[in-house]
Amino acid sequence: MEQTLLNIGFGSSVVAERVVAIVSPKSAPKKRHSVPMKRLKDDAKEENRLVDATHGRETRVIIIMDSNHVVLSAIQSEKITGGGGMEQTLLNIGFGSSVVAERVVAIVSPNSSPMKRLKDDAKEEKRLVNVTHGHKVRVIIVMDSNHVVLSAVRSETISKRYASLKESK
Repeated sequence: MEQTLLNIGFGSSVVAERVVAIVSPKSAPKKRHSVPMKRLKDDAKEENRLVDATHGRETRVIIIMDSNHVVLSAIQSEKITGGGGMEQTLLNIGFGSSVVAERVVAIVSPNSSPMKRLKDDAKEEKRLVNVTHGHKVRVIIVMDSNHVVLSAVRSETISKRYASLKESK
């Protein structure tokens, strides 16, 4: 199987097929690092799963890998995904964050007890990716890597985006 390398800046690359999500570390309106993204980075650093490819520059993108590694990049997500190396389709989940559409297992409402347990278990096992930037959780996206992604965008909106991506392929 041929693997595609994705340029993440400064001579660094990741294997495109192993990317689960590309998320923004900052909340858009405030331009501050969000607490869940800081926690994600801190947990990864503590467990030696953090790969810092920023070369001392500001983190502009956090890349979540299927191995549960967290990769930091100093270049914008548009430059990473727009360079032609990303063959997977990215699903916009709000606030500058995306997940790889081919890796989505389920798009579900967060309101039921089983979904709350799923979210709590993922948080405990450090598989939770919260991209709500302080807004109410409106959808839970379950990935094939067992990551659970929380978004503030309505489930109907994400489902429509997903369907339109699948139709265009």
